[in-house]
Parts: sequence; structure tokens; C-alpha cells
Amino acid sequence: MPMRGERNAPIFDPDVPRTLSRYFDDLIELFTRCAVVNDEEKKRYAVMYVPIDVADQWNYLPEKAAPGTFEDFRKAVFTLYPGASTDRQFEYSDLLAVIQEWQQKGISSLTQWGEYYRAFTLRSSFLKGKNILSELEQRRLFMQGITGLLKQAIERRLEIKQPDHNSSVPYEMKDIFEAAHHILAG
Repeated sequence: MPMRGERNAPIFDPDVPRTLSRYFDDLIELFTRCAVVNDEEKKRYAVMYVPIDVADQWNYLPEKAAPGTFEDFRKAVFTLYPGASTDRQFEYSDLLAVIQEWQQKGISSLTQWGEYYRAFTLRSSFLKGKNILSELEQRRLFMQGITGLLKQAIERRLEIKQPDHNSSVPYEMKDIFEAAHHILAG
């Protein structure tokens, strides 16, 4: 196992609770590579790599004491960090906030288009994976973040490229993406 502070040591940033899941994933990968199988040893390593104030808190968890399992300890640590669970990484309101932000900002460059596309797909793909958002709703919402002349140009391009498209069904995201990219690339 690497020493604390080494380049390949796992990192947890307590100011960004979402990093907790990655921290434990990295730890578990290291345990496999280094053949660490003892739960007490795993818990010791888990505490070793975090900032000292975090280590102090984790050391006082009842699940840290023997003979608790590493998995029980890991679950107890997650309870200390609301928002760290990957099950609730994004909410529907997060997706709506991205749409609203870009409606207000507007998109006028490939850079901005890329920012909107990445922010939207990250959140909407997560919500689709959790069955909170359907494919059709994802497509419909995607177009809502696009406004003004760009939206009109995308719609015109798609109408030309897909003249038989059913207007009651939103275009596929890949088609919208390609149309916007073509328009913004000039």
C-alpha cells in the first residue's frame, strides 16, 4: 500500500463529499492489488489517507472498533457526509437548473455548446439511469436549454435533414448535437 501523500495514494476531499465514493473505490482497488484482506487493516488504511481532522472523526466511529467489518465502517463513514452517496448524485431540479442557466446565458459558441451539452448529459444520463427521466423527456428538455437564433437554426437544419420526422416526437439528442455543432462551427 502507498504511504500517505504519495502520488498513488487515494484522496478524499471533505469539502467535496462526492469524492468519498471515489476514495473508497480507489481503496478497494488498492486492497485487491496489495492483497489486503483483513478488515481491521482495511479500516486502518481508510483512516490513514484522509486529513487528520477527518481521521480523528472516523477513528471515533463505533464501526471502526474491532470486530466490525470494513463494509460496516464504510457505510458509517458515508452517513457523515450527506450528498456523498452516488444514489442521489443529481436531482431532477439540478437538471432544470442547468436548462434555466443556459436559457438565460444563451449559447453562441462551440465552447458554450460543449459546456451545456456536458452539464446536461451528465445530469440527464444519471436521472435516466435511475428511471427518473425517460428518453423522450430527456430529448424534450435538451431543446429547452437552447434559445433564440440557435434554436431556430437547429430546428431549420433538422427539418431539412429529416423532412418526414414526426413533429410530436422530439429529435434525438445526437441529431440536435450534430446540428448545433454544424451551425456553431460555421
